Amino acid sequence: MKSSTPDVGSDAGEHEAPDGRDAPARPAWRAVEQHLRGAIERGDLAVGAQVPTEMELMERFGSSRYAVRRALTVLQSDGLVRIEQGRGTFVHDGFLVSYRLGDRPRFTNVLIENQITPGQEILRIDRVPAEAEIAQALGCEAGSDVVLMELLGYANGQVVKHDTNHFPLPRFEGFEPVLRGTGSVTEAFAAFGIADYRRRHTSIVGRLPTAAEARMLRQLPSQPVFECLRVDVDPADRPIVVGRTIFSCERVRLTLGE
Repeated sequence: MKSSTPDVGSDAGEHEAPDGRDAPARPAWRAVEQHLRGAIERGDLAVGAQVPTEMELMERFGSSRYAVRRALTVLQSDGLVRIEQGRGTFVHDGFLVSYRLGDRPRFTNVLIENQITPGQEILRIDRVPAEAEIAQALGCEAGSDVVLMELLGYANGQVVKHDTNHFPLPRFEGFEPVLRGTGSVTEAFAAFGIADYRRRHTSIVGRLPTAAEARMLRQLPSQPVFECLRVDVDPADRPIVVGRTIFSCERVRLTLGE
């Protein structure tokens, strides 16, 4: 069966010099890297396209898995591809979205305004004891119950962030089924009579992800993330949610100001 993957060339004749003499042998990974680089630069592999799998590249070039992985790592270091754990390797398309931080940032709205398809996967809605930092921000006692909503946020089908949102009790008693039913924090707040809310505080730290975070974001552990701790308040300036968001630095650019 003919392969449907783009033709990125073969190794035929790669060691033959123009005058017919044998040229010095190149490392096996270099042949894979140069053919893929050429395919990307020519447009044979379009922006956002998936690169042939490791197995396909091993068969096509007669190379080892080590050689293929080193070639892909070099291309990623040069910004030509991005490697997503569990999904494959894709021709790099730069930042998916530029997210401006302000007093009323709504990530889903930003995606829609930029003609990017939003999506989410709710991982967990539960009651948990509040950690000291969360409790202080919510104005409750450490260890007291809060409602936790944990989810993954998507843009054009790619994971771009991991959220953990904490809501104070007893104010939001009965919030869990509303969150499950709407899938939207904003809509759930509206159901509890909060038509508008704003961001009081955001702190941002750049760091490497934990192994679990890298798996959730489907990225390499060597790729950095932004960790944002945020506090949102109602019109009376009472905290209604404290959240921690982990953004993939490769897929989301955070901006301030106009």
